[in-house]
Amino acid sequence: MYYDKKLYIKEMPEPDIDDSNDVKIKVSLAGICGTDLTLVNEGNDLGHVIGHEAIGTIVAIGDSVKTLNIGDWVIVNPNEHCGICDNCRKGLYYLCSGNEGDLAIAGLNKHGTFSEYFITKENFVEIIPSNISTEQRETFLLVEPLACVLQGLEKLDTSELKKILVIGQGTMGYLATKTLLKSGHQVYSVDSNEEKVAMLSKTMPCCFNSLEAIEGEFDIIIDTVGNQFELGYPFLKRNGEFLILGLQHRHKVTVNTTALVQKNQKILGSSEYTTHFYDAKKYLEAHLDIQEEVFLKYNLIDFNQAFFEKSSCIKRVFVFSN
Repeated sequence: MYYDKKLYIKEMPEPDIDDSNDVKIKVSLAGICGTDLTLVNEGNDLGHVIGHEAIGTIVAIGDSVKTLNIGDWVIVNPNEHCGICDNCRKGLYYLCSGNEGDLAIAGLNKHGTFSEYFITKENFVEIIPSNISTEQRETFLLVEPLACVLQGLEKLDTSELKKILVIGQGTMGYLATKTLLKSGHQVYSVDSNEEKVAMLSKTMPCCFNSLEAIEGEFDIIIDTVGNQFELGYPFLKRNGEFLILGLQHRHKVTVNTTALVQKNQKILGSSEYTTHFYDAKKYLEAHLDIQEEVFLKYNLIDFNQAFFEKSSCIKRVFVFSN
């Protein structure tokens, strides 16, 4: 699926590996991320195949590939850091400047995963264990967004159990809520979709349809939408932390810095991940039930419904024939 100021299906030649470290993946499932929705809704001029979350099977490998075999089920890591710039040498892969001053990300600044085949390097895939069932395999489509969540949570002081508010129950909000609940924190969540809130309330305590329904203050607030700071900030305790995980490229806010300083509060931003991709895979291996309410599946030809119809699902997913 191609994007150039509008979404459309584009017939393209089947890609072939052209480097000894390349792997060719036949995509099975590809997830639509909130970033994809933002790019499309803002009318960005990209000019390439979009999508950056995918699992699939390896169908070809380069001569230098040592750790993968044809037939392996794998997860695509879309963040193709160069490994040699200053930030990569410091382990800050998400700040890589090796791609004309930026991080190369599949689907954002190069061809992505909303396609039958995808080419990447050996070091940008993770193997799905062979003992995972076909149904459970789908869970690993959540590795990339969970990696982003884990990096964000790592920036927060959660050494003690906290009262936490998660705004938005898209994929990252859902995963942040589930992860924090499993760690024992008191977690409140809010989403504007009433059907989604009704569904999530069956397994998540303290799930609300609006901030107006919530009382009290919070040690930590996590905005997974990206434009909820003004609404969420009044609920932040003194010495609290406000983490922004969502991306809204054109959204700007004005901050009362006096209040921020006097209350000793922190505003944090987090994007992408370093080694958290592997961490997220291992976490999901141990929590395969985390996606029980998550996916709504579409064929690629139904991309308009997948992107634009209202739904109470957590993640919309394109299914490709195997």
